[in-house]
Amino acid sequence: MNKKLTVIGPNGTVIRQIDGYDVASFNPTSFADGETPIISDSDLPPVIVTKGFLIPGGEGSTGSQSVGISPVTEQLLTGTIAGSFSLNEQVFQSQFIPEIVNSLVLSGVTATEYNPTVQTIGVSGPELGNRSAKFYGSYLGLDTKAAGIKVPPFTTTGITHFMFSGFVYFESTPSIYDPIILTRTADGVNSSTNDSFRLEYDVSGNQLQFHFATANTSSAGMPYVLNVCPTNGVTLNQWHQFAIAYTNQGGSACASSYWNGNRYAQYTGISGSIKNSTAPLMLGSGASGDKPLKGYLEHIMVSMGGSTLALREFDHGATAPVDATIQYAGDYTVYAMTMNGPLGSSLFPCANARRVISSATFVDPYTSTVGVSNISREETSVHGSTLFTGVNGGHTASNRGASSGYLFGYSSGACMIVSSVTPTFTALSDGKKIKGTLIDHTIAYLFGSTAMRGTCASPADFPKLFGGSAGSFSGSTFSFLPIAGNVNLLRSIYDDIIISGRTGTYSLSDFEGNMYTFSTGGVKNLYSDVVSYQSIAFTEGTSVKNAVSSAATVTALMQINGFSGEGLIRKLAPSLDKNSYLYVAGKGKATKLTYTPELAGDIGPGDIEGIGEK
Repeated sequence: MNKKLTVIGPNGTVIRQIDGYDVASFNPTSFADGETPIISDSDLPPVIVTKGFLIPGGEGSTGSQSVGISPVTEQLLTGTIAGSFSLNEQVFQSQFIPEIVNSLVLSGVTATEYNPTVQTIGVSGPELGNRSAKFYGSYLGLDTKAAGIKVPPFTTTGITHFMFSGFVYFESTPSIYDPIILTRTADGVNSSTNDSFRLEYDVSGNQLQFHFATANTSSAGMPYVLNVCPTNGVTLNQWHQFAIAYTNQGGSACASSYWNGNRYAQYTGISGSIKNSTAPLMLGSGASGDKPLKGYLEHIMVSMGGSTLALREFDHGATAPVDATIQYAGDYTVYAMTMNGPLGSSLFPCANARRVISSATFVDPYTSTVGVSNISREETSVHGSTLFTGVNGGHTASNRGASSGYLFGYSSGACMIVSSVTPTFTALSDGKKIKGTLIDHTIAYLFGSTAMRGTCASPADFPKLFGGSAGSFSGSTFSFLPIAGNVNLLRSIYDDIIISGRTGTYSLSDFEGNMYTFSTGGVKNLYSDVVSYQSIAFTEGTSVKNAVSSAATVTALMQINGFSGEGLIRKLAPSLDKNSYLYVAGKGKATKLTYTPELAGDIGPGDIEGIGEK
C-alpha cells in the first residue's frame, strides 16, 4: 500500500517527503531522534504556515518562522496558557472546573495567599509529590476559616458501592483543631441533615478518622466514626495513602478503612447506602473554608457504582496488601484529581471517564495555540453528567459556569483556558483520511517498533511456543520484531519444514540478538504465534477502519475510539508521548498502560510515566 511519507523535525518543520512510500517497509527506528514520521494519503499534504512574532530583543521588529502543522491535526485551540505543553503529549478536557473557596478576609480583602496551589513536596517515584495540592491552613494557626477546593456535588442515592482514596502529607502536626481532608457536608462543622461524610485529622489521637451517615440516618450530623489509622500513626514529612470503601448490599452495609496498603478497621452492623447530600465535595476545608488543612493532598479518587469494580482494590475482604499505588480514572470514577496542574497555580485537573482526550501535535507559544489530533471522546462512564458537546465532537471553549473544563497536559501539567476551537477540516472525507492515516501508522509502528515478548512463566505473545514441549527451543525467554523481513525469513524456514519435510534443529536469534536452538515443532509454534499476533492487529485495525468508513458525520467520526485491545494497548500506550500519531483509545491514552483501570491493581508509580490526571 503506497502512501506519502512526511518527516517532521524537532522544530516542527518538514524535513523531507517521499511519494509512493510502501507502508509495509515502514520502520520507525530508522529515523533520527526527534524526527516524526507521518504516513498520509498522497492527496493530503502537510500544511505549512508562516507565523509572525516579535524577535526577542528586537525592539518590536517582526520576523517570520515556518511552522509545520502536522497533516493529522484535527483542531486548533487558542486561549490562555499556564505552564508549557510538550509536543506530542496527551491532553484532556473534562466537564469539571474545580473552584477555590476562600473565606479568609484580612483588612477587607480576600487573603489569596491562602489559596491552595500546585507545589512539589516529598517526591516519591516519577509521580507522587512532583505536583501536589498545597493547603496553607488557617490564619496564625487559629481555628478560623480559610481556603479549600470545591468540586460539584454528586448523588449516591441507590448506590451500592462507594469509595475514595488519596495521599496526604504533613510537615507539621496540627494541634488547635481537627483539619478536614475531604468532606461532603453542609459546611463541614455544624451538624445538618445534609451531611454525608467527613475525613479529618483527629488532633487528640494523631490519626485520621472517617465520620459518616447512612441513608437510614434521619437526624442531623454523622453518628458513625471509623478510625483510618492507628493512634499516633501519622508520620511527618512522609506520604500516607488512605482509602475508605463502603458497600450496602443484601440489606447490610460495611465501611472499611485502609492505611498505607493495609486494611485497618471495619464498621459493620449498619444498613443503607452512604447518605446522599446536595453539598459539593470539598478538599482541604469545609464548604465555607472551615477547619482548613495545612499540608498536601495528591491523587484524590472517588468511585461508585453497582459493581464491586467501583471499589477497585479496596473490596472489604482484602486485608493486605491492597493497592497503595496511584489510581487512574475509569468507568466508575466520579472524580480523579492528581493535582498535576502548572506549578505555583491554583489550576487543578479533575476528570472522570467522561472526557475528551487527544494528542498535542502542534504548540505555538507566540499565539497561545495548541493543535490536537487523535481526538477521542470518552463517554463510557456508568454514571455522571452528560459530556459537553465540543466543536465537531471534539474539544470546546472553556467557560466557567458551563459544563466544559480546562485543557490539561498529562505529562507537563500545563493548563489552557480555551477561548476558541477551530477545526482544521469540515469535510467528512478529509477527517476520514486523517483517521485512516492514524490507523495505518499505528499498525506500522506496532510491527516496526514494538517487539513480541514472552517468558516461560508468562508467555504473553508466545502462547504456543511456551505451551509446546520442553524441547521446542532452548530458551526461557524470547522476543521477535515482526517486520516484513523477519516474518518472511521465518516463513521460509516454516515452508522448508512443512513443504520440504525438513527435520532437525534450527538456530534462531531473538530481537536482542540472543541465539536459541529450535526444534521443527518449536519453529512451527513460533510462526503460528507470529501469524496470530499479526492477525489480531490487522483485525482490530480493520474494525477501527470500518467504523471510520461508516461514520456519517464529523461528530460521529470524533467519537470513534482507536485501538483498544489489552495486549496491543500495553505495547502502544507507553510510547504515546513520543509518537502522538498512534491511534489509541482514550483510556489507553489516559493510563498509558491499560484499557480497564479499575482492574489494574498491579499498576505502580514506576510503571507509568507522568500522567496529569494523571
